[in-house]
Amino acid sequence: MNTFVKVATVGIFAIALFFLINFIVGQIQEQINFDDLMPTAKYFLCRLGIFQAINIYFSLIIASWFSNKIINYISG
Repeated sequence: MNTFVKVATVGIFAIALFFLINFIVGQIQEQINFDDLMPTAKYFLCRLGIFQAINIYFSLIIASWFSNKIINYISG
């Protein structure tokens, strides 16, 4: 039963973390609004792979932090 409670807690935390990150990204997208410049800037940022690099970087940081927390929580 103790393992089930830990796995359920980790699942709830993962869901909450997903919605929190989604909310923060939405807020950042609302704050960045360059009507005339944005299509050109988005094109060059996408073409150069800047968005993919940022996404991979932050995904790796969050995944490693979350994985370490899960391992410490379940093993402890």
